[in-house]
Amino acid sequence: MLNDFIQNTISKIKKNISKILGIDTNQIDLIIPEKQAPYDIAFCCGTIAKILKKNPVIIAKDICINFRPDEIIEKTEQKNIYVNFFFCRKKIVEKIIKEILNQKKKTSSKKTIIIEYPCVNPGKPLHIGHCRNALLGASLSKIFEYCGYDVLKMNYIDDLGLQAACIDYGFSHLKDEFPKKENYAKKEDQWQGRLYSLIAQKMKTNKKIEQDVRKIMLQIEQRKNKKIIEIHNKLVEKCILAQYQTLWRLGIYHNIIVNESDLIDTKIYDKAIGILKKNKNIVFEAKGKNKDCLVAKLNKLDDYEKMSNPDKVLIRSDGTSTYIAKDIALHFYKFNEISNNIKYKKYIKQPNNEYIYSIDLINGKTNKKIEEKKEKVVNVIGSEQIYTQKAMYDIMKLCGYEDIYNKSIHIAYEHVWFKEMGEDFKFSGRSGNWIGYSTDEVLDKAKEIALNGVIQRQKKKTSIWQNNIAELLGCSAVKYAMLKTSWKKKIKFDWDAVMDMHGDSACYLLYSYARAKSILKKAGINNSNKSKNIDLKNIELPDAEYNIFKKLLIFDLIVQKAKHDYAPNIIANYCFEISNMFNSFYAQYPVLNAEENIRNLRLALCFSFAEFLKKALSLLVIDCAEEI
Repeated sequence: MLNDFIQNTISKIKKNISKILGIDTNQIDLIIPEKQAPYDIAFCCGTIAKILKKNPVIIAKDICINFRPDEIIEKTEQKNIYVNFFFCRKKIVEKIIKEILNQKKKTSSKKTIIIEYPCVNPGKPLHIGHCRNALLGASLSKIFEYCGYDVLKMNYIDDLGLQAACIDYGFSHLKDEFPKKENYAKKEDQWQGRLYSLIAQKMKTNKKIEQDVRKIMLQIEQRKNKKIIEIHNKLVEKCILAQYQTLWRLGIYHNIIVNESDLIDTKIYDKAIGILKKNKNIVFEAKGKNKDCLVAKLNKLDDYEKMSNPDKVLIRSDGTSTYIAKDIALHFYKFNEISNNIKYKKYIKQPNNEYIYSIDLINGKTNKKIEEKKEKVVNVIGSEQIYTQKAMYDIMKLCGYEDIYNKSIHIAYEHVWFKEMGEDFKFSGRSGNWIGYSTDEVLDKAKEIALNGVIQRQKKKTSIWQNNIAELLGCSAVKYAMLKTSWKKKIKFDWDAVMDMHGDSACYLLYSYARAKSILKKAGINNSNKSKNIDLKNIELPDAEYNIFKKLLIFDLIVQKAKHDYAPNIIANYCFEISNMFNSFYAQYPVLNAEENIRNLRLALCFSFAEFLKKALSLLVIDCAEEI
């Protein structure tokens, strides 16, 4: 595999430098350029010069004089305090072509992680911010799976919160004021979202409604009134299934769904609170503004000691639980800290033919995969929850759960805003300002824009074909727009940029893939007859060609970096860069009309580029088409 090949090459270079300088290989950090550079691998002697107390320029010269080239490292070059290493171009090309022709399935690392996303509350559809959440989670899942991990893709549903109680109240008390089930509101989550906004606005001016809603919230949390629970469960399930219609349209799937009510029904929540109560840092307050509340005393930790109000309420005086209390119970469940002989059933079969499993204590079965030890738990939750998530992790640490603290990762993604809104705009389910910007509506608009272009380019194709390609282009454009930017930065959603066929967009990448496949099709090459004899002995590889092969060589390193940094944008940037390189090559050099041996090499380049781009885009939840 290419990753093994380049890792072995790196190891050989380090051992060679180690022998020359008399230092440990752990002290040697090599530079592997992610962008085009006038070298293949480099070593800076600046840091090691301080350890050896020698001139770094002299060290660099010593390495170049004494380094032994081999069949892979053809030569070295000293540039000031740097040593540049150069591959044998023909060996690299041979290796990549061989890899493409003999692709092997990756082996599993036998490590299990949980990635939780998008966890949209029932009672509303996904707006474009939720779309970013869902795609980050789905992309990270694919990246970790590519790297050999078993990934539990979890959707956690807050079915006991205020929002769900609002829907229950509205359904029972405001039938005369129901939103009309027309246009987008024909879809259950869209309709419930409009109903929630109506109730939320009424609660602002009518204390009686607010009291009634909070009473319902307490009843559904206590799980005693069977009639209310039955109505509630049906409304929640209808909304979740409608939300999944949107997720599946994006190619986003899960293998487990956990409701907040499951934590109550399985006694996980009760056991978690029982564990917390035994800790001296978790107390019932007898007086003050937190009187009769169960509180975590965080003033013992450095980050909180100077705060005027460092304590976090876990259980309110009315007996209802806070977000943090429920999340702690959820984390105990994720890390298998509470054994409750939990059983699972097949909840629903997804379009990818895989099942989502849900908790069922009566008719379910044990699931060993869910019960395996977790290497990490990754929570994709918006940046507005940074403090709450930190406090929750810190409470776990305060109570002695260092392992959970160290293995919990918060992907605190930033907001998405449209240029007509302003950067400080935030979507709100209560206000209903998401209407017009739900994921359903954004995907439909993207498809509409794409369809206009498809019809102009492919007039002879059937309307079904045109419609399918427009759906692919539109959805892919939105996916790429959500993933090409670091989750640490806000996204300004600009339709012109998102749908640009010539810029940093999915449309451009898919066009590049289709261009490569078109060349191969004209040459009569496909996956079943991809092998062509290539004699590299008398071929000189220009930079434009070699740099593409070299970029393919580091693909696995790019994926590993994306995994390490939890950053799908690294792969998105890779896709854009290599597509630019391919299109630049295509503009400079003929393929089909070249001399036979060079033609075969360039066809191998086209095939390799297409295979790697398809693989990279799949990690961004994007499919390819051979014609667009």
